[in-house]
Amino acid sequence: MNVSYAPTVLTQSSSQINIDGVIEFNKDFDGNILRLYYLLQRGNYKTSTYRHRIIYEPKQRDIYMLPFYPDRIIHHAVMNIIEPIWDRRMYYHSYSCRKGKGIS
Repeated sequence: MNVSYAPTVLTQSSSQINIDGVIEFNKDFDGNILRLYYLLQRGNYKTSTYRHRIIYEPKQRDIYMLPFYPDRIIHHAVMNIIEPIWDRRMYYHSYSCRKGKGIS
């Protein structure tokens, strides 16, 4: 199931391990995955409220964040499916934000 694969990929990066909600999510991994599956299957998933933060690196930027569970997991699950489809349709010499292209 793609939904159960998404959080594993998200938490493989060392920068992702301490994100709010990751540790809590992993305490009941199977139960949380099952709840996500039912939300999606029944069409009941709604995007959570965004949190807002301003950073100054090097200029002021507004950052809007969604929680790890359920939103970031569902977003990654969706991207795991549609990214290869989109990537095949992109202009070959387009490099930005594409796996295996641009700066690694």
